[in-house]
Amino acid sequence: MKRKELLKLVIGLGLVAVLAVSIPIMSGCTGPTSTPEPTPTPEPTATPEPESPAEVTEPITWRFQSYCDAALTDKIFRPYLEQLERASGGRMKVEIYIADELVATSELIPALAAGTVDITCHPDEFMAAPIGGLSKISSCLPFNAEEGLEIDALWRELGLDEIWEAAYDDVPGVTYLSIGSWDTSNLITTKPIRKFEDMNGLKIHSMGAMEPTLALAGIAPVTLPWEDIQMAIQTGMIDGLCWCGATEGYTCGWIDVCDYFLTNVVGRWALDWVVSTDSWESLPPDLQELWRLTIDSAQYNKTVWYYWGEAHYRLAGEGGKSFILTTLPDEDWARMTDLKESIWDDIAAMGAREAQAIQILRDYQDLLEAAGTPYRCAVPD
Repeated sequence: MKRKELLKLVIGLGLVAVLAVSIPIMSGCTGPTSTPEPTPTPEPTATPEPESPAEVTEPITWRFQSYCDAALTDKIFRPYLEQLERASGGRMKVEIYIADELVATSELIPALAAGTVDITCHPDEFMAAPIGGLSKISSCLPFNAEEGLEIDALWRELGLDEIWEAAYDDVPGVTYLSIGSWDTSNLITTKPIRKFEDMNGLKIHSMGAMEPTLALAGIAPVTLPWEDIQMAIQTGMIDGLCWCGATEGYTCGWIDVCDYFLTNVVGRWALDWVVSTDSWESLPPDLQELWRLTIDSAQYNKTVWYYWGEAHYRLAGEGGKSFILTTLPDEDWARMTDLKESIWDDIAAMGAREAQAIQILRDYQDLLEAAGTPYRCAVPD
């Protein structure tokens, strides 16, 4: 028994010795654990240079010269030209000048052709437009219309627009864009006019096509510089003016020197928008369209203002004074309007375009007479 136990002990010790030697050898056969190579550090990405800001395009700058003073320019032109600037997104800038500020009114056509002025809105006759007798028709031809919409209908619907465009096609360097109605011309005086004979001998500031007709009524037409008219009325050098209606009668200060306003309408103004051809053709199509929309907007709002003003300012009493209104009897007014026939005939004889335009005017007036109220009231034969 002891021998068996001794044998087991010897065998056990032998196994322990074998294991003690073999385990390290086996471990060594596997080789050392490889150390992983370090991940290379990425090269730093170069910071891109900031892009240079987009080049700012300079706006196209135009020079606009109006026909009137600062107050009226600010009312009927400035808001719409500034609206155009905003709508263009900064691509268009309009410098606004009053009458005669850049160039004399009579020099506007050559100034447009030369690009000194880019665009204007003006009566044809005042700026000496070389379009023959057409300039007399648009520049308050006596008894051409009673309401502003009649002017717009004559040009937009009845063919005068095409006649004016053709006439301006013959003017080098100038392009016709549009025309629109303006205010009336009424007799605004220091003495009352209640009958036809009351006009005899009155000295009245007037211009253009109105002068020969007023002369036939016994009036002595006088043309003065704008800045001298008020003083001439105050000193009695002249007895009033036939230039505008009640709206400008108030806003231009004629109410301060004239007491009486004859409600009968002598005529209506139509003012052209004309532009330097070079300036116009240099514009991209979208800015050309923006100009046309701006002109339409200005024309519409100005027509509404004058329509409201012609009634309002007759009775406004602003500053404590109102016009004293007078009206010629129908028979006397018929005598007055009959005076136009020889004047219209003279203009029609000036050329084919003038004859066509005068015939359009006559046909339209016949239509309005036949249509009756509210277009025309019956006047005794």
